[in-house]
Amino acid sequence: MLALLVQGESTAAMERWMGVSGTAVRTHVQALLTKLAGRRGLRHRLLAPPPDRV
Repeated sequence: MLALLVQGESTAAMERWMGVSGTAVRTHVQALLTKLAGRRGLRHRLLAPPPDRV
């Protein structure tokens, strides 16, 4: 699914490829984006310099 998303495939194309409904595709895409955003956020917090404490 991630490869299809990166390629810019439509929901309908993902439906056909996965053999599931559009609702299921949207649910999977949302879950994937949420996980990626969470990991990215965590990574940025870990790599960010500490805030200045005045």
